[in-house]
Amino acid sequence: MHRRKGVASLLVNAVIGWMRSHDVSALVLMVTSTNQSAIRFYARLGFRMTGRTESYPNDPAITELEMVCSI
Repeated sequence: MHRRKGVASLLVNAVIGWMRSHDVSALVLMVTSTNQSAIRFYARLGFRMTGRTESYPNDPAITELEMVCSI
């Protein structure tokens, strides 16, 4: 449907633009370790792994990974 059309990149970049205009220094998010396409997507936008992890609330067998992008 809407995958691979650039919509997500536009949305994330709009959020980053808004954050810049409000003097926010970093955007932090959590992504499940099983979602490799999301991890690659965020990495392409400049996010990097922080090393922080936690259990995914909906399924404790899955790990969430923290990623951060400096603004």
